[in-house]
Amino acid sequence: MKLVVYSSMGWEIRIGPESVWVAMGIGYSRKGCFREALLVYCEMLERFIEPGNFAFSMALKECSGVLDLWVGRGVHGQIVKSEKGGDQVVYNALLGMYSQCGCFRDVLKVFEEMPERNVVSWNSLIAGFVKKRRVFEAFETFRRMQGEGVGYIG
Repeated sequence: MKLVVYSSMGWEIRIGPESVWVAMGIGYSRKGCFREALLVYCEMLERFIEPGNFAFSMALKECSGVLDLWVGRGVHGQIVKSEKGGDQVVYNALLGMYSQCGCFRDVLKVFEEMPERNVVSWNSLIAGFVKKRRVFEAFETFRRMQGEGVGYIG
């Protein structure tokens, strides 16, 4: 299906690919309009446009911006059910969303179930702990990261 946008002149533009929807969402996000960006994602779903990793990561970022755990869990469910599953960026966005919402049980579950972790994954986990003043967990995670040989080891 296509999104139909009407101009003030009366003509219409038909827009369809996921990338256009994601670009519109990012445009709203850059202006600090996280709820509107999230509505673009929801509208995309209503139009039966299958979300991919770009749309998933955009939607999760917006959920973090408005602290909407309920929608974020819905996006997580869509990621699990999607044919491709999430990529590294999507999993890092999940970490950020759950930590921003203060759901550290879910953060740790996602982190442990990630197919692969990189420095960004570890930093997302540590930053989430620090932002919520969970310094002990942040320090323990940093030590674990060092133990697994990730990042700089002096």
